[in-house]
Amino acid sequence: MPRYADIEWRGMDFPQEKFDQLQAFDNEDWRKEVIGHEELFIDLHDHLPPEIVYERELLICRL
Repeated sequence: MPRYADIEWRGMDFPQEKFDQLQAFDNEDWRKEVIGHEELFIDLHDHLPPEIVYERELLICRL
């Protein structure tokens, strides 16, 4: 993830506070979103590579 200081902002009126607000996320909301896809993953499970299912589980654990 780039930090505010990593981006050239010359000529743009984009304060760091706005950047920080847009980069923020709520872990619980993300967790609900990912878990909400459960039915889709169940429907597609037989057609998905095992790596995708595994990565999804890792994502849930990280959140």
